[in-house]
Amino acid sequence: MALLKCFECGKKVSTEATSCPKCGAPAPKSRKGESITPEQSASMTYKQRRAFQNAGGKILLSKVQKFFFIVIGLFILFGLVKCNGTNELSSESASVDQVQKALQQLDNAMKDPRKIRLLECEGINPWKTKPNDWTPPTKKECTELDKILELEAK
Repeated sequence: MALLKCFECGKKVSTEATSCPKCGAPAPKSRKGESITPEQSASMTYKQRRAFQNAGGKILLSKVQKFFFIVIGLFILFGLVKCNGTNELSSESASVDQVQKALQQLDNAMKDPRKIRLLECEGINPWKTKPNDWTPPTKKECTELDKILELEAK
């Protein structure tokens, strides 16, 4: 025989009693190792849930709660992995160097008016403001430029 708190009034009640002598609520039972689902606990009041847990019972997590804890755990895990990776900083600086090099090559290419005209053939507008004497390129001009620049690249 054990004495547990009544979940309604808080008075100590024997586990062998059928109800609380003070308020008439069902007597609490020893709940060691017993577990219930969130749906079952939804019908209980806060006091009943606390009394169930104080008696050693466990209320399982809902699917939403499990999903939430998994997502938080993954954020923490990936945050720790990213913080421990020292190679990422060097790869970022390498990619910045590559971007600067590519921009420099693009600037050099844009100094050649034939390459600008070839961009126009591809439908790309390289001009901020088009020159006054600008005319759209012809198909013949585009094929000739393509052949000439391809030969120069080899």
